[in-house]
Amino acid sequence: MVDYFRSDATPRILAKLDILDEHVHTPSELSNRVTVTADAVGGTLGVFSADLLAAGAVTEDFDLHFVNVISFSGVDSFLLVFYQGASDTECGRCRVTRSAQLDSLSGRPIITGNSPHGLIPANSRVRAKVASDGGGGNIVIEVEYHPY
Repeated sequence: MVDYFRSDATPRILAKLDILDEHVHTPSELSNRVTVTADAVGGTLGVFSADLLAAGAVTEDFDLHFVNVISFSGVDSFLLVFYQGASDTECGRCRVTRSAQLDSLSGRPIITGNSPHGLIPANSRVRAKVASDGGGGNIVIEVEYHPY
């Protein structure tokens, strides 16, 4: 736990306040829309999607805020896993489900970034994989991201 009364804690506190100020006062932006395909074996991640964000597309540190599912291939539960950078380091995951009544989903919250300050480094590529409980299928997604 941080001792907020120690003088060496002040720069960390100010850095967090700066990030919060940027977060509150800057609108989110939209990524590319991509199709993510699950492996035929249930619960197994499929291949990488095309880039949601290409390397160099975002020139500041950023995070992903929301996943918008534009369409599902069928009724199923899907695990989305997001990867950042040239080394495809996992940076976040979330589960989305399509029922018979729901064929799209906007604004599914997600928290991403595994750097010390919780942000994805500037100029990082972002792409995804998906697994479906039933095996096979795909979803079309885009993400809302926030540069700092």
